[in-house]
Amino acid sequence: VENGDTYSGGEIATIEKTDSFVITTSVDEYDISDVKVGQEVVILTEATDEDELKGEITFVAPSTDSTSSVSSSDGSGMSSSSSSSSSSGYEVKIKVTDKDDRLKLGMTAKCSIILESAKDVLAVPYDAVENSPEGSYVTVVNDDETQEQVSVTVGMESDYYVEISGDDIEEGMKVLIPSDEISTSDSSDDESGMFSFGGMGGEMPSGGRDSGHGPGGNGGGPSGNGGGPGGN
Repeated sequence: VENGDTYSGGEIATIEKTDSFVITTSVDEYDISDVKVGQEVVILTEATDEDELKGEITFVAPSTDSTSSVSSSDGSGMSSSSSSSSSSGYEVKIKVTDKDDRLKLGMTAKCSIILESAKDVLAVPYDAVENSPEGSYVTVVNDDETQEQVSVTVGMESDYYVEISGDDIEEGMKVLIPSDEISTSDSSDDESGMFSFGGMGGEMPSGGRDSGHGPGGNGGGPSGNGGGPGGN
């Protein structure tokens, strides 16, 4: 476009804001009731490799009619590589709160929405917790290789870990993980794995809704629709 030209309509210039990013995705109706403005999000992108970025939900569409294509952004953020229609889900916008020079407009992201978290707790793999008429317990392996059942109270659960607590539970104890595999030498003996558990540093995501699916969430983690972490 030159000075003095006759304007014939259409785009003359695009001004792109790159000091902040917004990820636009969609969440299906099965999970949308758990998604709220202000929830924390763990974000993974191919450009940032395994480095997790933090985000926050800033918008949740009230209806599927509010959902637009997410194949391109409005100029204020990154977009998902997939597109959604009025029947595929509810539009959700996530503000990237971490700064990272590796991020560019148009990239795809994998987002895990953290629904619940617990800090500084003891956790073991889900299969390590067994149940009896008296309650839940784990099988602890002592230093002399003897085993004993220790009663525990089960707390928050994620896809793999479960929070446990109890008067006789300490960080560093070794617990057995029962297995369905059988020994080749004697079909009557079950094999078991061993796991040493400790305090969970930081946060333990539980039931992360992965709106990129695709960090979670961990999470939970940080599963979903729209480009790429943990849960639905």
